[in-house]
Amino acid sequence: MTELWLAGTNMSLTVGEVVLIVVESGSGFDASIRRVTGVVSHLELMSTLVSLAAMSTAAETIAATRPGVYVMRTIASPFGHNAPLQPQYSSGVFQGTFSEWALDASETVTRITLSSRNDKILKDSVVVVEQDDPGTGSRIWTFALVSDVVHRSVARYGIAGNGTQLTLSAGWAKGADSKLDLLRTMTIAAQNEELTPAALPLLYPVYGEELSFDRLVDGLMPGRPLAVSGTRQRIRIAAVPRTSKRRRLPLDLPGDVPSPPDLPDVPDIELPPILMLDSGEGVFLTVGDMLSLVAPPMTVAGSVLTALTPSEFGAALTDSAPPLLRLQVMDRDGQIGYVTISAGAIEMVPPSDTDETVSEIVFIDEAIGTSIAQDRDRTTVQLATALANVYERTTVRINANVAAATHGESVREPLGSGDAAVPYQHFTLRQPPVTSVGADTPDGSTSTLKVYVNEVLWEEVPFFYGHGPTERIYITRRDDEGRTTIRFGDGITGARLPTGQNNVRAEYRKGTGLGGLVRAGQLSLLMSRPLGLKGVVNPEAAEGAEDPESRDDARTNAPLTVLTMERAVSLQDYEDFARTFSGVAKAQAVWVWDGRKRSIFLTVAGPNGEVLTEDGSVITKLKESLRTYGDPFVAFTVKPYRQAWFEIDGTVTIDPDHVSNVVMDAISVDLGQRYAFEARAFGQPVALSEVIAAIQAVPGVVAVDLDRFARTDHTLPAIQPRLIADRPAMGADGVVPAAELLLLDPGSLTQLKAVQ
Repeated sequence: MTELWLAGTNMSLTVGEVVLIVVESGSGFDASIRRVTGVVSHLELMSTLVSLAAMSTAAETIAATRPGVYVMRTIASPFGHNAPLQPQYSSGVFQGTFSEWALDASETVTRITLSSRNDKILKDSVVVVEQDDPGTGSRIWTFALVSDVVHRSVARYGIAGNGTQLTLSAGWAKGADSKLDLLRTMTIAAQNEELTPAALPLLYPVYGEELSFDRLVDGLMPGRPLAVSGTRQRIRIAAVPRTSKRRRLPLDLPGDVPSPPDLPDVPDIELPPILMLDSGEGVFLTVGDMLSLVAPPMTVAGSVLTALTPSEFGAALTDSAPPLLRLQVMDRDGQIGYVTISAGAIEMVPPSDTDETVSEIVFIDEAIGTSIAQDRDRTTVQLATALANVYERTTVRINANVAAATHGESVREPLGSGDAAVPYQHFTLRQPPVTSVGADTPDGSTSTLKVYVNEVLWEEVPFFYGHGPTERIYITRRDDEGRTTIRFGDGITGARLPTGQNNVRAEYRKGTGLGGLVRAGQLSLLMSRPLGLKGVVNPEAAEGAEDPESRDDARTNAPLTVLTMERAVSLQDYEDFARTFSGVAKAQAVWVWDGRKRSIFLTVAGPNGEVLTEDGSVITKLKESLRTYGDPFVAFTVKPYRQAWFEIDGTVTIDPDHVSNVVMDAISVDLGQRYAFEARAFGQPVALSEVIAAIQAVPGVVAVDLDRFARTDHTLPAIQPRLIADRPAMGADGVVPAAELLLLDPGSLTQLKAVQ
């Protein structure tokens, strides 16, 4: 045993102390002792890791009643160990020689006297006697229980003093002719204090499709949502491997992955690991660099990558022959890439207070009987999808008290009195705007408005045409100020309101728009607090919000709605259907070929350029609506778009008759609008000539000289005639990426310099 985990962090345990370990052996117990060589407290685990070195060469039998771990607080020597040699006399005359003392008759093998008084050694405690074997001279150990303790003054071997005499349950070794020199080799470990062992902690991160709780949890059901939060697992580069006469990393990288740069042909050089960023750049890593894991680790064997389970990853980190790993990581600047490195060259980093907390919503798999397993000590659940993050284990928190929430404040409002004599009677709601929430409908939303007449719920319809005189229906219309008017029928198309006193009321929620796009963790204030509820937080950022449709949006969307007629058949139908769906601002549909069949690939974006979550509410509801209103025989895929940015740098010559700042502001406004989210299309490239022409067209500009025109993720070359934005197409790895939207980095506008 080289390591021991103990419960708690305040052990008062120091390097050099002796630890006694008692274990079961058949029908009895064996004991051995170890010396402490290291003590590390882990506050996040509420435990202490103790490193141990062997002392006793073999386990010995002990008359114990149960297993346990003990620290021996007293290390003592027997009385007489420091006595001088016995002077030799003849007829009362000193002969000038010395010899060893004979052992006192009271020093039997089951009794030993310590050289000092020790009141903390108690009856029935454990004593370990270490001594030389009288026959062979090798070190041997005797493990015994103390059956009696006597404190007394002792005078023997030419010295006197106070001592503690211990009577033992097992005898130490003594030869027939043993003398005091045997006791001089002896050490007694006593005053045992019990320590509490801790369960071996799991030192690998949490990820994948399985979650094991630290206890039994009742009440979980298949399909139930769970909120998982924690910090990302960080790793530290702990070593840099060495190589000899190699010009390239010994890796056969799959597909079209770029190879690391050549290394100089120098014998016996350090070969630092290389972080290959998604932009294509390579960064050399050094010992001490820290990275965050963003995807499950994989092993590398030639060109084959194999994903590791968390336990397999933990085993790889301690393997005597550590495997080669491919790790997808994020550096401290938020750049994502991968590094190929030996498992022995990295180490897990404990969390710190500055680590960012990430969270997500996952669902227990709906397979009844296999999704939830319970053993004697804990509950394990299978998830419908794998965790999106790789979490540091000690920071993970799992909440099963999760409820879906949508934006809006609930309102109960009396509308007025019905009058059967009035056709098309109408009322206007007092607290606009009415909230709409996502739904499996052609436009992806439904109103929260409910209207009750004489406490009977009436139904909202888009128009009265085609409805009968007795149908309890109403229509709603919204004006430019966001006020909603409710109109009832005339008794021919839709029933009139029955006459009554304040018999018409409405329930709805107010508030809508992009203001509802709160960040993860931003909601923490309860409007009301039911009994037993301590707090609330949103583990994921909100999505799907959209401002009420403006006139310009209506002009764009109305023809699309008419064209689709609430169904999707052709490729253009799928794009138009997605574009008019609530929470979607841009959409593009293309045909893709997977080698066997043709399918539709939809790329979508949220309002103001929001990158939607693939398993979030908007894309999930869009998929459900397309399955309902689309062609059942056409396969389709929906993915969020990929953001791409380009930057410019250079000088603009301004006409001396114009104010330089005014001209530069006009350039910034024009370029900002021309290359903003609203003005760009998926896969649309940007040409150098069009940027120069746009700047040149601003009044007051004489000339333009650009020193840099490139994507921010491609550093070279600095000037490119045309910047490409990717469109969906199957890659060599068989994966179809979403379309890119190439936008101007607003920060680069400050890099343009004016000269006159």
